[in-house]
Amino acid sequence: MPPACSPVLIGVVALLPAFAGMAWLAGCSESAVPARPSEWRNILLISIDTCRADHLSCYGATHVATPHIDAVAREGVLFENAIAPVPLTLPSHCTLLTGTNPPYHGVHDNAGFRLGPSHMTLAEILKEQGFTTGAVIAASVLKRRCGLDQGFDDFGDAFKQSRNTIGIFERWGEEVSDEAGQWIEAHADDPFFLFVHYYDPHYPYEPPPPFSAEDRHARYAGEIAYTDRCIGNLLTKLRQIGAYDSTLIVITSDHGEMLGEHGETVHGFLIYQSVMRVPLLVRLPGGRAGRRVEGVVGLIDILPTVCGLLGIEPPEAVAGRDLSDVLAGDAPAGHSDRAIYCESLYARKYDANPLLGLVTARWKYILTTRPELYDLVDDPKELNNVVAAQGERAAAMHERLRQIIDRSRRHGEAESKLHMRPHEMEQLMAVGYVGGILEGEQTFDIDPNLDDPKDLREFHSHCSRLGALSNTDKDDEFLAQCRRVMAMRPAYADPHRMLGDYHQKRGRVDEAIAAYRKAIALDPGLRSARNNLAIALAQQGDTEGALELMRRELQIGPDLNTHFNLGKILTDVGELEEAIAHLRTALRLDPHDIDVRHHMGAALEAAGRIDEAELHYHQVLRVEPEAVETRKNLAGILAQRGEHDRAIAHLRRVLEKQGDDFDTQNKLGVTLASAGRFDEAVDLFRQVLARRPDDHDALCNLGSALSHVGELDEALEHFRHALRIDPSSVRALYRLAWFLATHPDAASRRPEEAIQFAQRALALTGNEQPQILDALAAAHAAAGRYDRAVEHAEKAEHAARRMQADELSRQIAARLERYRQGQPYHEGVTE
Repeated sequence: MPPACSPVLIGVVALLPAFAGMAWLAGCSESAVPARPSEWRNILLISIDTCRADHLSCYGATHVATPHIDAVAREGVLFENAIAPVPLTLPSHCTLLTGTNPPYHGVHDNAGFRLGPSHMTLAEILKEQGFTTGAVIAASVLKRRCGLDQGFDDFGDAFKQSRNTIGIFERWGEEVSDEAGQWIEAHADDPFFLFVHYYDPHYPYEPPPPFSAEDRHARYAGEIAYTDRCIGNLLTKLRQIGAYDSTLIVITSDHGEMLGEHGETVHGFLIYQSVMRVPLLVRLPGGRAGRRVEGVVGLIDILPTVCGLLGIEPPEAVAGRDLSDVLAGDAPAGHSDRAIYCESLYARKYDANPLLGLVTARWKYILTTRPELYDLVDDPKELNNVVAAQGERAAAMHERLRQIIDRSRRHGEAESKLHMRPHEMEQLMAVGYVGGILEGEQTFDIDPNLDDPKDLREFHSHCSRLGALSNTDKDDEFLAQCRRVMAMRPAYADPHRMLGDYHQKRGRVDEAIAAYRKAIALDPGLRSARNNLAIALAQQGDTEGALELMRRELQIGPDLNTHFNLGKILTDVGELEEAIAHLRTALRLDPHDIDVRHHMGAALEAAGRIDEAELHYHQVLRVEPEAVETRKNLAGILAQRGEHDRAIAHLRRVLEKQGDDFDTQNKLGVTLASAGRFDEAVDLFRQVLARRPDDHDALCNLGSALSHVGELDEALEHFRHALRIDPSSVRALYRLAWFLATHPDAASRRPEEAIQFAQRALALTGNEQPQILDALAAAHAAAGRYDRAVEHAEKAEHAARRMQADELSRQIAARLERYRQGQPYHEGVTE
């Protein structure tokens, strides 16, 4: 603390160590607003995914109104030229939260990467400073398995109302604001850091009324206007709890949107300013007269700036610049010598050169096969490449770019690799991210013999269209687009892999296998194609071939998808211990993969290790409360244990999510019946059959429930109906045999028919099921053939003892004694 600060101020600040730097700035800088030190309590960081700076009215947009964001700009500092590092969500947010460039943090794409645990995030820094830390995430591309949860006490990535129109999981901005507002309210008494991510402006543009429109560009603007309203709701919550004036507010975006400029429709491929220039607004606690800063800055500067405001040293690896002096007004409008790094390695997926960029206050240099240089002052739309006329300047910027890469680059990117699951790749393809995964360590070298990404814009556009079609049922369009892409770049393997996936999802296994084999022939290193080929072979019935292919794959090296698929197939064929071993390895590769964890639970459950299975199911539900299959499996375990009320609660929650799901309704009815709530079970099964009168399971379940409430004749009719639907139904055969042999009304008993049904059931099950042998014994007794009844009852009792079914064994033994005494069993129907 400088000696110029008064002793009184020092005493106050000592009570607030986390905000010592901020308090000094407020109390000792003549140009800073004289806010009370106690007002500097919280930090709110808002990221609006895919938001162009020029689509906010505070940045000059006239076709869209963003009054709530504008209000923050009027009370804070607006940076005119803020640059994103990558035109993709995950890598850009990694820079935002670490203050490092992509060559250092190692995340270059949304697919196949994660932020490694060795990196220090803003949340970790602030947590050490005594802040309670929280995040609310709006899209699956930033879910915790991508590594951004580091340092957060609460990481809100469980969606209640997902938008899933084309395959990717996102949620409306209103849900984001509601959850963020609830979190703020719950932590109003603590200094907090909250990171809030809105995804609405991302393609596809589908804003709700009154922001919807016919024109595509107007819909994009409408999404931004809608997000502004949601941000307004969140800021209102801050005011309601009295925290607005004590909160540092930062509003920015991870990247913009091309909207057709330079031949790109959305983002990710090119690095022109339409996607690289993003909004950056900072409102200090207490507010101040709005200022605009023209100098170039970057998302990389946010972490060191927050550290500077707090008076703490940022981590050594941080490459961004502390802008707290600019915010205080103690420095000129930005730093004239700044040069911000940016990149897109997307074209490497097409075996082309990357795009590596450097942006200064005036100039933009792009290194690729044919380098580019633009004067952003005279040519803001980057239409006139002056690299030839400005050769000396281009050479100097080239050298500076190389120095930044060499200085930033961190070799050994193993911790930044993320094994992508097939459904995650499908989600990314649905919004235009295609081309597979960037494999291996990135070189950042430019090969003069490789294509320039500028020459592949049309090809990339067609690939993006192919990705979007892959999640539709437009067969003709998809197949035609596939042929078009294959013809444009015959040596490119990924369209063949996508074709295989398309066929496989639709049950066309032979076509899928042919497509995968073609993809592998073009690119033998394409692991996703080899994995999917193995799955297709298993679907075709060649389980041994699938297992052999996967085991060979693992000789190359560990792979999450291979271990996962092996685990699933081995579970299906009953090789449970080996299945569990592979699933454990998959979890070591990615402990956050809830699909793997769910199937680990299923394999453990099949192996009879119920307690372990339950732990895995609970872990899944902590991350994804709406994982319905997991919740149903957990309900099954609870029901086995006799915890029927808990099982029923889980199944009712599934029905709240899924609506009238027949499988869940049947399971709920069975559980209600097991709990002795037969009237509720009967009502539920009747509801199912009202919509699906020929549902075999529901017919059998209703028959069983009716038998317990005394409606035996109706129960009998339902079992007969079930047998007409499925003549080989063992359950219906057994229940009919039992009913016709033991019905309390002599007029309803049909011993000879009961014998036939029981014999058919035994033939189908290998003549070893004690319940069916018991029914056959009862049928013979009803026909007066007590010697045969004794014979079959003895077999049934022996089989029940062998299965350690003690209660069933006791019941059969009691009936056996009756048969030896020449007495039939006519005491009603039991399970």
